[in-house]
Amino acid sequence: MPAFDAWSRPQRPEQPTKEAVEAVIAAARATAIATAIQRAEEEAKDLVKTEAKVKQTEKRGVKKEKEKKPSLSKEEKEALKEKKLKKMVGAVVVKTMSKYQKYMDHGQFKKYAKEVRRVSLHVLLSPLTKLLLS
Repeated sequence: MPAFDAWSRPQRPEQPTKEAVEAVIAAARATAIATAIQRAEEEAKDLVKTEAKVKQTEKRGVKKEKEKKPSLSKEEKEALKEKKLKKMVGAVVVKTMSKYQKYMDHGQFKKYAKEVRRVSLHVLLSPLTKLLLS
């Protein structure tokens, strides 16, 4: 069995002084405070970004509070559908006719576009009208 002498025996660690303990506690508090401040700043930045996004969507009208619209009668709904259809057909007519715009003045172009739209709508709506009335 090996002999233990004073040199090979493990020594007890020294007890830290009160000042050393207080210094460690103060450093831990400072770190905790710095971390809390950093988190608060990040949360504030996120809140500002979120508020900016909300304002943007409100400007675009995406999140506006929906007002209850009065219910429309059958005739009003039909008129609204026809108006939407006129708008869509008009856009297609103008897009299609725009390649010929350079050959005529602006007034002439508008006149022909209106005429083509009117005829197109008449052709589109007449079969629908027959179906709806029957």
